[in-house]
Amino acid sequence: MQAAVTEKTKTYLAHPKLGNRPSEEYTEFRFFCPRASRVYLELFDTYEQDNGKRFLMNLNGGGVWQLTLKGNHFGKYYGYRIQAPKDLPNFEHTDRLIADPFGLFVTSLNHHLQYPKTLILKPEPFDWEGDSFIAPEDHRDLIIYEAHLKDLTAHPSSGAANPGSYKGLAESTIRGGVSHLKNLGVNALELLPLQKFPFFEPSHNEPISEGVLNTWNYYGRNYWGYMTSFFFAPETIFASDGSPEPDAIIGSSSVAIREFKEMVKALHKQGISVIMDVVYNHASQYDINPLKYIDKEYFFRLNPDGSYRSESGCGNDLRTESSVARQLIIESLKYWMKEYHIDGFRFDLANLIDRETAELIRKETRMINPNVILIAEPWGGGYDPNGFSAIDWAAWNDQIRNGVKGSDPVNGKGFIFGSWQYETSREALENFMAGTLWHGPNGRFAKSGHSVNYLESHDGYTLGDFIRIGYDNTRQYTPV
Repeated sequence: MQAAVTEKTKTYLAHPKLGNRPSEEYTEFRFFCPRASRVYLELFDTYEQDNGKRFLMNLNGGGVWQLTLKGNHFGKYYGYRIQAPKDLPNFEHTDRLIADPFGLFVTSLNHHLQYPKTLILKPEPFDWEGDSFIAPEDHRDLIIYEAHLKDLTAHPSSGAANPGSYKGLAESTIRGGVSHLKNLGVNALELLPLQKFPFFEPSHNEPISEGVLNTWNYYGRNYWGYMTSFFFAPETIFASDGSPEPDAIIGSSSVAIREFKEMVKALHKQGISVIMDVVYNHASQYDINPLKYIDKEYFFRLNPDGSYRSESGCGNDLRTESSVARQLIIESLKYWMKEYHIDGFRFDLANLIDRETAELIRKETRMINPNVILIAEPWGGGYDPNGFSAIDWAAWNDQIRNGVKGSDPVNGKGFIFGSWQYETSREALENFMAGTLWHGPNGRFAKSGHSVNYLESHDGYTLGDFIRIGYDNTRQYTPV
């Protein structure tokens, strides 16, 4: 993690509100694109429309392009066309329409490029019925269940009338969904990424006319969602008008917003906090990602030759220390809290987020909810659970995972197999039970409330498979 916040830091806001600000009388658009020579806003009546009406935007300083259109434009779609000098270094030139990274709702196609367009939302009232944030005041009392939203109700045994969806999870009279979570006794649900992502990716090693070659994902689907495209917008494939079919349009209406809120409200009614898994260390790799085409030099960390750094292992690393990237991160987190009543966040590969941004995340989110849950996956470009504890974040405790279960079912078995994993001892195990505190062996945390203890997550083997392989590794299995 990088340098800490200084006393000179007064605000994370690099610019006034970016994105669109609609009303009955006019709509204002603000778009950050610092090295463009021209930017056009293109307005569409429908998503399917190929050619919209173009408007030249005005550069108002600080790299922000602005345009105000008179009239009511609710329900219309837009994007940007960017022009820049051809010899501009580290700039991804494209004729493609670029959707707004600060847009609150995005309609797209089930294709690896997504062809996204930003929908101009008309604010709709939602009855929260007095709902607010919920979480144990003492975070040591959190019992967190990590899950993929679709998988919670996809199987027929769940009994869901709307399987694999926001609505399905909210159903309270079925065997699965929120009832299943309540019966388990958990009081927090950590959902894998739900910010807008491309579900489809290119086929493995299949040449494509545009975009990045997929050399690692044999499945050709971004099922878990760890390739975020738009940080303010909800994923629409889980809405009632969503579809998993190739080339289907998803998000043709804003129903996902209402259904997402109904899901959160239903979970809160059962005393279950909602934690979102968020990915601010890298961006989507294969689609028309706006940040790459706005200015890759500004939004991404680059190697000396101009290629993307990839300490995340995901093809690129976000330059979280840049002022507008920081604004995007913090503003989106605050939006999810205010608009969707999200109780907390788990940050994927959080060590790739610079320290100043991490501290500002804590400060700004606590101004909305002093009891907000902030959990780091404390690796990616290094390993620093101690650093997150020092700024009052919680973090995944891989020490207790490896010490109790082991790091590998064949060559790194842990305590449950009657072994000491290579970096564990009896004294360390005793400290794990106390919170893996700094003053003890293998200490990682200033206080026990910072330690998120777990044996299994979405990474690696299930606990059952780990144990089966550990006791009989002669059976055929695929190492993960």
